[in-house]
Amino acid sequence: PFNALSWLYLGVLLATLVGWMLAGAGQLGSAQFAHRSGMWLAVVLLLVHTWAIGARIYISGKPPVTNLYSSAVFIGWAAVVAGIVFERIFGRGFGNIVSAASGFMTLRIAYGLMSDGDTLGVLEPVLDTTFWLATHVVCITLGYAATYVTGMLGLIYILRGSRLGLIVLALLL
Repeated sequence: PFNALSWLYLGVLLATLVGWMLAGAGQLGSAQFAHRSGMWLAVVLLLVHTWAIGARIYISGKPPVTNLYSSAVFIGWAAVVAGIVFERIFGRGFGNIVSAASGFMTLRIAYGLMSDGDTLGVLEPVLDTTFWLATHVVCITLGYAATYVTGMLGLIYILRGSRLGLIVLALLL
């Protein structure tokens, strides 16, 4: 489901870019509708993303960050959650862009990492117990997600300043 999900996150990006274009044309009601539509699509995709991570946890019996593949999937999930929270607070499309870009890029990275075939393999643990391994690695991975989201917001802030920046932003994502 992660491969198909990655492409669906582009719908959130498209809705937000349409909303920004409508806002630039003075159609604020339509722009808000596009931003809300993008946010609710991101919420639906997040639910599917959450279900798929839960299924992996159930199948493997391990936390969601036992190898590079699952770490990329989990980082994307956490970044999408942060993007949805930002969109609910500010409602201007920035959170949607974070959700769309993070969901798309991390799941595409995960797709590239599954080239060896087995994505449920577990790395050799350094910590002695499953509890400390799960706690430590999940917290560190959430830190990676926070860094990822911060970088995305900075990129959006820089590129949002001009129409050319919007085109570059669309090409980068």
